[in-house]
Amino acid sequence: MERKTNVTAEEGKQELTITREFDLPLELLFKAYAEADIIEQWMGTKVLKLESKKHGSYQMETSDAKGNVAFRANGVIHEFIPNQKIIRTFEMEGTPFGVQLEIYVFEQLTEDTCQLNMHVIYESVAHRNQVLQLPFAQGINMAHNRVQDILSKSSLYMNPKVDFYFNKAKKWQEELEQLRTLILDCGLTEELKWGVPCYTYQQTNIVLIHDFKEYCAILFFKGALLKDTKGILIQQTANVQAARQVRFTNVGEITKQKAILKAYIYEAIEVEKAGLKVPLKKATEFPIPEEFQQKLKEDPALKKAFKALTPGRQRAYLLYFAAPKQAKTRESRVEKSTQQILNGKGLNE
Repeated sequence: MERKTNVTAEEGKQELTITREFDLPLELLFKAYAEADIIEQWMGTKVLKLESKKHGSYQMETSDAKGNVAFRANGVIHEFIPNQKIIRTFEMEGTPFGVQLEIYVFEQLTEDTCQLNMHVIYESVAHRNQVLQLPFAQGINMAHNRVQDILSKSSLYMNPKVDFYFNKAKKWQEELEQLRTLILDCGLTEELKWGVPCYTYQQTNIVLIHDFKEYCAILFFKGALLKDTKGILIQQTANVQAARQVRFTNVGEITKQKAILKAYIYEAIEVEKAGLKVPLKKATEFPIPEEFQQKLKEDPALKKAFKALTPGRQRAYLLYFAAPKQAKTRESRVEKSTQQILNGKGLNE
């Protein structure tokens, strides 16, 4: 059933209440009011300025075919809480409607649906009634329909810098594309990190996609904190502390688990919102491979440089040195990394 925007105007009051349910994750809907490129698409206007933050301001305008300005608006953002609320003023220049106060409240209904609650306050009852004499309800319903249509297209969020990864894939191309669409549907931002697609929430890593000879997978950066009610998370090796994988060998496995995977992604987002941290073992708790221990005894400068490294860098080196089964390989890794340690650098820096 097609959604419809409801507009309520009480007699004698200088305000409107507007509500609309969307078949979209809450994070996606919020972007429609916080990101200039999306606003331009559904409003059909040009955003000249947008500071999506408290005390920020915005300006937008629309020109006709001859380049004449037909519409210009501006305002100040008084409150900006990501995925929750925006309070701002709105003024259409050159009109008799005056300055209005707009309160947007974003409410999650289910994992894939949400509701927008708007409270618009005008300078007077007369100003509000002037607005209602226009085809206002029809216009805002059409605008919300465009929001729904535009945000329903996952391609809107596909980062061109990441396309090469999916285009070069041979064995797992269909599976990787399915995972890409599924993750983008959850409202995450697509970036390229470490040469693979990485998906973030407010610039924090949530999940990435990677592929191997025997399988393709998504990797949750803080997977150890997820409840894993379906028992699908895999710890790659005993030394991996925070991250967990979900592996796939065919498209059917992804399709069958679509709802489950989205639930895990939403849970991972909530973990990040809550600021939860995975308790990591201290570097001193990791065994020092014999080959590296001997090298530290022989070279005091190396020992001093290693102790000066951050715990994370120390841990990375210890895991790297201990991984090979053959002593010869372990010795080679120690030798090749010695100068890097003396320079105060991490393993991959």
